[in-house]
Amino acid sequence: MRKSILLVLSIIGTVIIEQVSGKFLSYHEHNKHTEITDYNSHSNIVREPKLHNYKMVQFNGSDIVNVPDSFDWRQKGAISPVKNQGQMGQASIYTAVDSIESAHFIKAGKLLSLSEEQVEDCDQQAESVIDVYNYASTHALELAQDYGSIRSQGACHYDPAKGVVEVKKVVKVKPNDSEELKKAVTQSPVTVVINAGTMEFQTYQGGIFNPKNCPAEVDHTLLVVGYGKEGDQGYWICKNTWGNSWGESGYIRIAMTDGPGVCGINLYGAYPQTD
Repeated sequence: MRKSILLVLSIIGTVIIEQVSGKFLSYHEHNKHTEITDYNSHSNIVREPKLHNYKMVQFNGSDIVNVPDSFDWRQKGAISPVKNQGQMGQASIYTAVDSIESAHFIKAGKLLSLSEEQVEDCDQQAESVIDVYNYASTHALELAQDYGSIRSQGACHYDPAKGVVEVKKVVKVKPNDSEELKKAVTQSPVTVVINAGTMEFQTYQGGIFNPKNCPAEVDHTLLVVGYGKEGDQGYWICKNTWGNSWGESGYIRIAMTDGPGVCGINLYGAYPQTD
């Protein structure tokens, strides 16, 4: 298989994008941050377990009539600091845990730092955010400081007595409907999937992201924490898992459009509710 390496210089450092047969596979930032190697197939990143232990409901925004022009969960204290999934991490796990932290804040008024490592160690089959929600519906997530970080060992050492947050319900958002997604975001940060395999996305530094050619071949997850408008262009405020030196301090503003949306962002949205 032919392999080529493209070198791209950006203000965040030297970025190497490895391309195999036209599909971007990894993102490396040559500074203090580690590389990103999280690219799942479309079928896995949006898959749902055939058997699950939580209640699944469809979001219905018909009763929400006063939708604000802009909204940002960060201003309400509901969003944890930007994380860096690193070489061994998986974006769907980090994004799902981010959303569970926010859901707990909405429920209990306290923002906790929960353990991604617990999911990585104890549910090695998790490939989608729904997989993570399913795991967290029967194994309450521990605090990150309690579980610790033993990624190099990879052995599960979950202690049920230390579990603090459990998923009870998952709310799915109607696909291909930006208005319904906007309403859902006013209720909770929403996990979405997107095509992150383009050079434009991987080297994004700021502004409203609206590339001319970005097919809805989703391979990555983001957390929509709000939305806004610049001139006539609406945009989603999305939290990534590549550290705070990427994009706008770890975030990206993605143009708000109808249908599948930019890079497929409207295709699949969901958020958890906790105990």
